[in-house]
Amino acid sequence: MTFAKPLEEVRVGGEIDAQCTKCRRVTNHRIVSMQDDAIKHVLCLTCSCQHNFRAPAAVKKAAASKAKATTAAKPKEPRPAKEPKETKEAREARDAKKAAVDEREQNREKWNEFKSRFSHAVAVEYSLNGDFGQDQALNHAKFGLGFVTRVMLPNKIEVQFEESLKTLVMHVGPSGNR
Repeated sequence: MTFAKPLEEVRVGGEIDAQCTKCRRVTNHRIVSMQDDAIKHVLCLTCSCQHNFRAPAAVKKAAASKAKATTAAKPKEPRPAKEPKETKEAREARDAKKAAVDEREQNREKWNEFKSRFSHAVAVEYSLNGDFGQDQALNHAKFGLGFVTRVMLPNKIEVQFEESLKTLVMHVGPSGNR
């Protein structure tokens, strides 16, 4: 017959009934080590085998029935539905979209800065054969108001529009051949 000792009597060097891994039955064991008030290793007093503590089957059944009784009183709550895992393609698409939104916001901030700095400047209509200089305001038929941020020789300019930064050409056409 096995019995459970009160917790205050359980200590290193004390004796307890446990399932022996070598004898394959419940025998008297000496407690060798404990961790966080739980028995970790025991020494069988019958065969002198040291092993991890295994509670006797009767103690396990009693603990299981007690746990079952406490959970039986409470109705189980339904688990929330799991969201499907995000695929690599979906994650890349989401990241690309976020990057595009961030880039648009940065471009809008740059454009507003140029607009406030050159509010007095008169915007020149953009044309392929036109001649444009740094910090000049220009009006594009498709992209709207923009500001030349850089002149790239011989015939390209970088223009900051409200939505994006564009590279445009100049000096192309009958009067622009150089």
